Amino acid sequence: MKYPLDFTSLEGVVARLEKEYAKAERAKVQGNEDDFDSFRTSSVKLFEMAYELSIKTMRHYYELVAALPDELDAVNYRNFLRLMGEAGLKVDVDEWGAFRQERNKAVHTYLVPIADSIYKRIPVYIKAFELLLDSLRKKCT
Repeated sequence: MKYPLDFTSLEGVVARLEKEYAKAERAKVQGNEDDFDSFRTSSVKLFEMAYELSIKTMRHYYELVAALPDELDAVNYRNFLRLMGEAGLKVDVDEWGAFRQERNKAVHTYLVPIADSIYKRIPVYIKAFELLLDSLRKKCT
């Protein structure tokens, strides 16, 4: 069964994240520190947005497919992720747990070492966002 779910906002943010990350990498290779700083900051903020949209999209998906969608209100984060996997979405509980920690660091403080740490993992985040999107496409389009 296919479920009606609009996740184009998530697709757009992930595409923008990929572009900003590529621009940052080019600026780094070219030695343009000002551009690199700007694109790194943009990439980190886009990671935050993609993470938040991913969680909201997973929640909306679960509300469509679950027999008891209200059970999400009573579960912790790890169990939320586990339920998403059981519902057919491609999410790794440990990986997404780490994403949450990184996102919390980025939101609550903006220090260059934290930004650098998040920035270095952006290819991992993009891959996970794409896996999630692929599983949503299979289930919803």
